[in-house]
Amino acid sequence: MRQSTPEIWFLTGSQTLYGPEVLAQVAEQSRDVVAALEASGALPARLVWKPVLAGADAIRAACIEASV
Repeated sequence: MRQSTPEIWFLTGSQTLYGPEVLAQVAEQSRDVVAALEASGALPARLVWKPVLAGADAIRAACIEASV
């Protein structure tokens, strides 16, 4: 079922070969970007941060989830 309030998902991709510390930093930086964009009030919809996607399966799952 579609939501009545539009959302834009902020998806960030990376690779597990960089290690957990780098992935945590990527997640933190992408959260900061979302917070800044949301605070600007310039977006026509709610911006939603999603966890960092590392790998084809995670990307595919996010795309399927977004299309529901």
